[in-house]
Amino acid sequence: GMTHTHFVTPSGLDDDNHYSTASDMAKLACAAMKNETFATLV
Repeated sequence: GMTHTHFVTPSGLDDDNHYSTASDMAKLACAAMKNETFATLV
């Protein structure tokens, strides 16, 4: 999983306590692209 990521708010709006790594963001992107609707929109 995304073990080096922490989101404070569900909205994704900026917060000083959010953090992540490029590796974790790549994992998120790969998972998101498996969703046909999402992949069509991006």
